[in-house]
Amino acid sequence: MTNKINKLLIAAVLVSLTSISFAYEQPRQERGGRMAQELNLSAEQQEKFNSIIKEQRATAKSWRQKHHEETREKLSQILNEEQMKKLDELKDKRSKKRNMRKRDR
Repeated sequence: MTNKINKLLIAAVLVSLTSISFAYEQPRQERGGRMAQELNLSAEQQEKFNSIIKEQRATAKSWRQKHHEETREKLSQILNEEQMKKLDELKDKRSKKRNMRKRDR
């Protein structure tokens, strides 16, 4: 049982770390403009390109939200209320640190 809890906690940490890695990427507008310039896109191509990327981001955001909800549900089945509260506190602490690093850039 302890091994199972450890594995799930590791999975939760990995999901958090993945989210953090996205925070270190360039701002989206810079990436899109730079990509369009490097690909030498026409105005029409750039419009279609941006539309596709925007759609992909929305799909990815929806998937991440669903994935986080499923993970939380699974964790709630094995962790008690105190452990879930502690997990939430740890996630909030990491989120605040991440936001502070973003502001410091």
